[in-house]
Amino acid sequence: MLQFTPAIDQFLFTGTTSGNQILDGDFSLGLNGWQITSATPAAVSTQAVGTGYQLSFASSSAMSATLWQDVTALPSGSYTMTGMVESNGGAGSATMFVWPTGGSQTIVNLPAAGAWTTVQIPNVQITQGTAYLGFAVSGGAGGTVNIQSVQFALNY
Repeated sequence: MLQFTPAIDQFLFTGTTSGNQILDGDFSLGLNGWQITSATPAAVSTQAVGTGYQLSFASSSAMSATLWQDVTALPSGSYTMTGMVESNGGAGSATMFVWPTGGSQTIVNLPAAGAWTTVQIPNVQITQGTAYLGFAVSGGAGGTVNIQSVQFALNY
C-alpha cells in the first residue's frame, strides 16, 4: 500500500522530490537558469568552493547587480525562500527578495557576516502559480557577498 508523505505529494504536484522550485539553486551549472541585470556584469560570478559552488557579487570598483528567476508552475500554498550568505560587509546594500504574482514583494537585508549564515523569507503565499525571486547587491569597491544553497520550497 502506498503511504502518502510530503515527498510523494511534492512529486505528484511538481514531478520532483527535492521540494526546491529554483533551477540550479546550488549554482553547480554556473548561472544557468538565472537572469542578471547589472551595470557591472563582471561583478557576478560562480565558483567552486569546498564540495560545492557559490554565487559571488564582488568588484574592485563600485557595483550594482540583480540576479533573479521567474519561477513558474508552482502549486498554490505557503513557501519559504532560503539561502546561505557570507559577506564582508562592504556592499552598501545586499538583499534577498521574492514577489509572488498577485501578492506583495518581501525583501530581507542580507547580514554582514564572515561566517555562513542562513537567511529566510517564510510564509510566501503563492496563489497564481508564479514568483519573481532573487538577490540585489550594490555598493562600493571591495564589497563581497557570497551565496549558496538557494531554495524555494512548499511548506508542509
